[in-house]
Amino acid sequence: MVNQVVGLDIGRRYVKAYDGRQMISFSSYVGEGRDRKLMTDYGSDSFDVIFKNQRSFVGGLAYHESEYFRAMMTDDKAHEDTLLLALTALCKVGISVCTVVTGLPVKNHTERNKQAIRELLQGRHTIEMVGGGTRHIHITRVEVAAEGGGAFFAAPRDGLVRTLDGGSKTFNAVTMYNRMFNDRDSWTLVGPDGNSFGFETNKDLDEVQLIKRVVGDLSKRWGSDDLVFTTGGKADRLAELIRPYFKNAQPNSVHGMFDNAIGFYNAGRAI
Repeated sequence: MVNQVVGLDIGRRYVKAYDGRQMISFSSYVGEGRDRKLMTDYGSDSFDVIFKNQRSFVGGLAYHESEYFRAMMTDDKAHEDTLLLALTALCKVGISVCTVVTGLPVKNHTERNKQAIRELLQGRHTIEMVGGGTRHIHITRVEVAAEGGGAFFAAPRDGLVRTLDGGSKTFNAVTMYNRMFNDRDSWTLVGPDGNSFGFETNKDLDEVQLIKRVVGDLSKRWGSDDLVFTTGGKADRLAELIRPYFKNAQPNSVHGMFDNAIGFYNAGRAI
């Protein structure tokens, strides 16, 4: 079989995948599975799977039917839920042999964490889609990019480019200069306690105040005239909110939440 490239963005709210032809997404919920007497169809966002002899509901099915559904907000992504979400995404894309390019927040983008993701995902896996047959998936290679940096490669540009990737768990600020990463001016934003924060981690859901907090951090290193591209599911809203402070702010592309997955795919094709 042909070894295809898949860009896989395993977010804390949604999983996004791109294989050069199709963009797919589903919510990142995982929960225990069981036989149901009332077989409500919750749509294409819902999956009933058996992996390593354990039955799980994934996506919308977990949200609606599992007693103990969760969307993991852990800093460390190298755990079983990540693998289950990745394999579910590959089943939905319809690929059995592939190279996967995925991402970690800048804060966690260390060789140790990248190796943990490689060891988790790489190899041969068997997963059963209940009612849809057994799938055999061979992930031959795993590359781990920086979240936000992946979005840059969805629409690469020369010169000094800042990317603000706003997610449910993190805000990643990434700087590229002539298509090369600049480590000094790239970071994951953190609160006073040293923990990252995002759109869904706060008691108060006031987006205006949240983004003012974000701008306060960005303005320590980024200039008000800099070219700033926003990405993520709220890319348009994010650009609108930071534009009074960064006048050249604009959405990275029309794809928004898929930017990282598309960029991961493009980077994988260039390997």
